[in-house]
Amino acid sequence: MIRSTGIVKRCGFLLVVITLCNGICVAYPSSTHTTFSQKVHPSLTRVELEEIYQYSLDRGVKNASLLALFLLRESKRFLERRETDKAVEYAEYAQKLAPGYPPVYTHLGNVYWAHSRLSVMSVIIGWIRLCKATLNSYSFAIFMLANSVLFFLLSFLLTSAVFSCISIGRYFKLFLHDLFHLFPRTLPLVFLTLCGMLIMVLPLFFHLSIFIVFFYWLILLFIYHSKREQQIIIILAFFLLLSPFMVQFIARTLVTSSSGVWYHLYQVNEEMGEDETEQRLDEWVARNPDDVDVLFSLALLKKREGAYEEARKYYEKVIAIAPSHYRAWCNLGNVLVATQHADAAIEHYTRCLELNPTSVEGYYNLSRAYLVQYMFNESTKNFSKAKEIDPERVDYYSQIYSPHVNRMVIDETISAGEFWEATFKPSEEKQLCSAYLWDTFFKGIPFGYRYGVVVLLLLCVCLLCISHHELGLSVGCEYCGAAVCRRCRKTVYEDTLCRLCVAIFKGRGDYSISTKEKEKKVVRIERFQKRHLSVGKILSLLLPGAGHLWAGYPLRGTAVLFLFFFLLLKLIYWDGFLMNPWLMSNARSYGGTTVVCCIVILLYLYSLLNFIGSSRGVSQFLSLIRVTRKELQVKK
Repeated sequence: MIRSTGIVKRCGFLLVVITLCNGICVAYPSSTHTTFSQKVHPSLTRVELEEIYQYSLDRGVKNASLLALFLLRESKRFLERRETDKAVEYAEYAQKLAPGYPPVYTHLGNVYWAHSRLSVMSVIIGWIRLCKATLNSYSFAIFMLANSVLFFLLSFLLTSAVFSCISIGRYFKLFLHDLFHLFPRTLPLVFLTLCGMLIMVLPLFFHLSIFIVFFYWLILLFIYHSKREQQIIIILAFFLLLSPFMVQFIARTLVTSSSGVWYHLYQVNEEMGEDETEQRLDEWVARNPDDVDVLFSLALLKKREGAYEEARKYYEKVIAIAPSHYRAWCNLGNVLVATQHADAAIEHYTRCLELNPTSVEGYYNLSRAYLVQYMFNESTKNFSKAKEIDPERVDYYSQIYSPHVNRMVIDETISAGEFWEATFKPSEEKQLCSAYLWDTFFKGIPFGYRYGVVVLLLLCVCLLCISHHELGLSVGCEYCGAAVCRRCRKTVYEDTLCRLCVAIFKGRGDYSISTKEKEKKVVRIERFQKRHLSVGKILSLLLPGAGHLWAGYPLRGTAVLFLFFFLLLKLIYWDGFLMNPWLMSNARSYGGTTVVCCIVILLYLYSLLNFIGSSRGVSQFLSLIRVTRKELQVKK
């Protein structure tokens, strides 16, 4: 005999608790919630907690996250008052009420550890279960991915910006030197310098994004970079080519998971739902009468409320529109079981399994329908098939079994795969959001021409992958930093040294130089090397990896700089730029924050110490310069 229970038959205090939880969670983190929570400290017994849990199961709720959050907050208060037994009890029921809500697992591990300091593994297990629950939960996984992609995009853009600025500091003088050869020698030096600066800032007059300007600088100075630096620039250009895809991914995840009909569909299928959920879905169906996902969710909502006739009509509409919708066949069978038509329900379950032979709920419900008909062999056979497919899920269904129809037979729901599929379906709202985000990062390039412009930039970089010797462009002397080229008759020896430096330090060359000129040159070299080393140290102190870029270690510097920006953004925006509405809390994890802070500090120290170690050659060279200068002074 199927026992039908509804909201009216439940205890009054349960309704008060649920209303209280909804009010608190909606108000959080407002000051109203803070004041209210300080005054109200409900203490529920285990019997009352069990009744709340059984009530949520009777409603067919998969994850009562609002109730779980309420219990987690109360559990934390009990921990602060050192009532660990009560804290454990509340945390365990929070996990029961919302097994798919990731924050319950870390808190449960912390509570077990507080209850027994020897249970260190409980914290580690809590983190592992948190990661698993996050990956299995669409609402948490999608925001984790969206924020990770956004962190990656911002870190890439900031790294490119620093790389570009350091390139300006290192190669702008060479750019000006080659620019002087293009203009008549009669023009004043100040005018030529202003022309070079005007070329650099030209994109700003077209109101282009600052990130586009940074890439413009990299392309303009590309041929002055070393081969390894050119390879890094090509990698940065490749990621720039991927930026439109990253922007679209962020926009689509944001729109699908936080607004629109799919937000309410997720509430119906995975959560308790809000008061306005049914109204929103009804309004959507009025405008889109053939949307099977909304019709299916409305039917699920009606069935859980006990409105079986309305649920049956919705499921029949779904089947009429999509005859291969196996979930509708399965859930319509559940409605027939609820109305005591088990024989007809068996036919619907059989049809469900014909459409999808791997449906765990189909086999499980069929075994229950056979059991109602006292067909024990068939019931056992289908129960065994269900357990072969997913034993853990079947064990859970068996544990929560009761004569209530929402627990005796299990409803099929929209899968996480369908939510992911809906995420990547294009729509006008997603297109508008993508255009807005694109304009935020890359203003000046129309969103409609994003791929063409980015590909064009990448082709420009590829065309510049030629040796600077073939163009006769200037290079910087490794010792004194002077710009030298063939056109001004300052021939470059050994690729990196000017004639004077070769004559002084290598003892070769046909260029005669006096002792006074040698001394001036040595002083200039010493000044340049000191300035170069000092700037590198300052950059290393300001930004890990920036000093390596300045010193000519692009691969190491870019990697350290990117990782530093990524961790720093994570540290500042712990819950992400895009706030997960299902998180319902902005509490920072002190353990996670500590770990990230330690990694940032270690990265900072590694960058600084590694730069000092890498610059020992420069320090030794400075010592040699000082000795050379003293020898020249003695000769005088």
